[in-house]
Amino acid sequence: MIPKILARGPFLPKNIKIINESSSQRKTNPEIEQLIYQTWEKMETKAIAQNQMLWNGESLRLDDLKLENGELTLFTSPTDYKTRASLELNISKVENLSLQYLSAGLAIGGFIETIDNYYIFNQRSHKSVDGNRVDFIGGVMDNMSAKDGFDLLEHNYLEIKEEINVSKNEIESINILGLILGDSGNVIFITSTKLNISFDYLQKLFEQKHDEEVFELVKVKDQDLEIFINQIGRYKPLALDLLKNHPQ
Repeated sequence: MIPKILARGPFLPKNIKIINESSSQRKTNPEIEQLIYQTWEKMETKAIAQNQMLWNGESLRLDDLKLENGELTLFTSPTDYKTRASLELNISKVENLSLQYLSAGLAIGGFIETIDNYYIFNQRSHKSVDGNRVDFIGGVMDNMSAKDGFDLLEHNYLEIKEEINVSKNEIESINILGLILGDSGNVIFITSTKLNISFDYLQKLFEQKHDEEVFELVKVKDQDLEIFINQIGRYKPLALDLLKNHPQ
């Protein structure tokens, strides 16, 4: 699936509104449901055999969006990990369908820069079932009561704390750069986070406590960022485009 930018910011938190339905609005058909069932069975078997963490948690999916006069409205509903992950693994079979049929699972994360100009990414451990070994720091939107951009930022804070043990007082700023439909059929809010600490200090915080799914930190000097992002590929070059066009 070819990634694309769904909404280009930056967006102020007050200019993002989330309208959430209480039940799933994803369109479906018998073939898709059977595909989800079969894929999830295989995932469970593999996770048990490889001692990986796997649970069918609930999160938000994007049903639709409206962008008008710089204000972004998201229409969301619940989805579960079984559906999201199964459709992601079978994206080649559903990519020609509309957004309403895709997993469209919402996530948030992106660029984190230290005060000494290193961009930070995570290297996932073998315990994670996520296929991305090196990725942005962030995660799926499982804040089911999220109503606006402030809730998005709060969730991003929590992901940063959980994955790399950085608290709010080590964060200078977080900006919401835009929204991307990724190559897996999921939807990612891209953020730009500036820390007021060095990489060495961040490493010490990380070593004290961090998410066991994150094996180690990956640091990239600012002048090497474009090469690094292009090597990772997928939707990441579009995220870099959002970053480049964000006024510093």
